Amino acid sequence: MLPVYLYILLINACFFCVDILVRKESIVGNALEFISKRSLLTSLLTGIWLFTRPIDLMAISPTTYFQILGVAIVLSLGLIFFVISFKYVAYTNVAMISLLGVLFQQVFIVLLYGNKFTLVSFVCLLIAITGIVVQIVHPKLSKGIFYALGSALFFNLGYVLLAHPLQASPSELSTFIIEVVILVIATLFYWSTAKTITVHHFAKMNFKLVVIAVFTTLGVLVVGYTYKFYDIRQVTLYNLFLQPTSVLFAYFILKDKLSKREWIGNAIILIAFIIFQLTQ
Repeated sequence: MLPVYLYILLINACFFCVDILVRKESIVGNALEFISKRSLLTSLLTGIWLFTRPIDLMAISPTTYFQILGVAIVLSLGLIFFVISFKYVAYTNVAMISLLGVLFQQVFIVLLYGNKFTLVSFVCLLIAITGIVVQIVHPKLSKGIFYALGSALFFNLGYVLLAHPLQASPSELSTFIIEVVILVIATLFYWSTAKTITVHHFAKMNFKLVVIAVFTTLGVLVVGYTYKFYDIRQVTLYNLFLQPTSVLFAYFILKDKLSKREWIGNAIILIAFIIFQLTQ
């Protein structure tokens, strides 16, 4: 196998491209409609990948299927919160808040797998949360931060939980189930909020959606592979090095305008991650 950091680099590159495109697509239309269309394409791609592989689906236990289904619901909420957050705050803010996910993963690993939570990790988490509090100044920004924080929580809880069923099933299966569940949940939410039951919105696709689907499929397949064959603590540690770099790239590409309080809050979050990184 290749070194784990090469897989993490590929994952971050895929999701960085996806996030930039998602941000541009989601802010100009209905977020749930966008997720629904995106998930139709990813379900098709992951389905093709799954059913062309020599995998005995009947050999997998029902318990594993239910575990993957539960994880898929959690990850669906993470994606919905993530996309909606762009309606209220700049991408740079959302990306910086998502860095909290590395610390959230440490907490979840302690709670679910019994690992020791160090004093340094706890202090860093408090510092990072302080950075969030500093930015909560008016309703729109606070609402956006709430969605961004929710996405970080749900995404990282989902991926930590996914590590267990991946030991008993191929990553292609979990990827397909997750994408189908996201498709169903996003479409149901969209139809209920739009007060319209129609499939016509699926016909309106564009090239960006196809690119998003391809990079997303590649990214989640590699995520599944790394969580299956590498130590989860090692995976989260390498993410710590790469994610802040993605935030800086996104800022210069998108040229987001942030308030003074947002800059201060993001700086506090970054300080927390630097301390955490240096003490590992």
